[in-house]
Amino acid sequence: MRKRNDQNNQNESEVKRTNRSKFLRTIGVWTLVSLLLQLGFYFALNQAVAKMMMAASPNLKAIAATYEGILPDTRPENIQVSYAKDYLAYMSNGTFKVFNVKQNKVVFSKSREAGSDAEMGVLNYQWLPDRNTLIYFFAKKNPNPYKTVTETESTASKTTQNPEDPNPKPAASKDSNGANGSAGTTSTSGTNGSAAAKESAAPKNSAVDKETNGTTEKPKEITIYQPQLTELHSLELPNSSEDTKPDERQNMMISDFPAGGKITRVASSTYTNMIYLLVQSGASMKLMQIDIMQDVTVLQRADETVMNITASDRNGTLYFESKTGTAKQILALDSTKRKTVSAFSNYTILGDCAGTLYIGEMKNNKLVKILTAKDSSEKDRPIELFPIWQGDIPFSKGQVGLDSRGKITIFENNTAYIIMNGELNTKAVTGQENYISHDGAVFIQLTHQTNGTKVNIKPV
Repeated sequence: MRKRNDQNNQNESEVKRTNRSKFLRTIGVWTLVSLLLQLGFYFALNQAVAKMMMAASPNLKAIAATYEGILPDTRPENIQVSYAKDYLAYMSNGTFKVFNVKQNKVVFSKSREAGSDAEMGVLNYQWLPDRNTLIYFFAKKNPNPYKTVTETESTASKTTQNPEDPNPKPAASKDSNGANGSAGTTSTSGTNGSAAAKESAAPKNSAVDKETNGTTEKPKEITIYQPQLTELHSLELPNSSEDTKPDERQNMMISDFPAGGKITRVASSTYTNMIYLLVQSGASMKLMQIDIMQDVTVLQRADETVMNITASDRNGTLYFESKTGTAKQILALDSTKRKTVSAFSNYTILGDCAGTLYIGEMKNNKLVKILTAKDSSEKDRPIELFPIWQGDIPFSKGQVGLDSRGKITIFENNTAYIIMNGELNTKAVTGQENYISHDGAVFIQLTHQTNGTKVNIKPV
């Protein structure tokens, strides 16, 4: 009887062990299946996001539309057409206006503030890709141009190290042109925009020196004079068939912007949420970067002049023409790393579209060759240029249209020079004054009249 009970207990234990093993195996199998399903889901999600990002990239599909209207101004300047071709942005007598071509009316205007200098008001603007939104830069007088701040002056010797220069140099005081030779970042917070100098934690008029890590620092009061405030605004417009009021927002104050400076070039990258400005102040040019965190960085070095810029919307790389002394080159800047694209002085940047950089070779105001380079997210990969066309095209005004299919449109002297797959075709355009869209799909034809300006948007 006892043996039978022991045998039964042993059998029950074996059954329990067997069931436990089956249970653990089942959990293990389902855990593995769950992990595989999750990996598959995340892979599919990543693919979907990638496709969505590609679909949101600019210039994937050029829009060619036909519109006609009458601008209420006789001398519009700096005409820029939206990506959907149904809005026009322009300047007239110092006033910035946005015109709804489909409804034939001005839907937004922005003038200089009363008492502002002639060079203030809207400085420049740019349409953003894949939506009816533009950004513009607005300058006005600073009501409180003087500000006293306290900074610390170290009595110890300081050096600054350029990551690409093995020989450290004595640090210099950074001015508004970034004259220390490195990219300086300045916070843009504050209502008066005077963030060029940061306040020290040391109390004002302190009689006791502050010693930190063996370095004696003396508090020093300085007065900053900034007569101009420069703001970044965004303007979101509704569908051109709607009567909804545009949504205007002031996004940030731009620090270190030179008073009276002119924005000659604007480039943006939605991939990295970066905006690049080329600002002319007197005889000097200043290359500025604005990021999504509202930080402003001066990018050019002390001894270089920047003439032209473009930005990749695919990888966020900034390309710019730089001149140091008599040597001119085209450089690529990815984060803080510089790469040489070309050291040939006759090369100039034509633009960037859908992951391709376009470079032109110039001779006697004529375009004789076009080369391309593919954008790469690999920072250490060299940039290679490949020629795609050779010929002879007049090129003085520099109106260039690029689309994602590789079509290049050069607009000069009422003629559109269209290059596709290495072949050149031309099309004559009539009218008093003409502009081409960013993608080369349409041209904007202006005819000046006594009561305004007739505008025609036509496919190229």
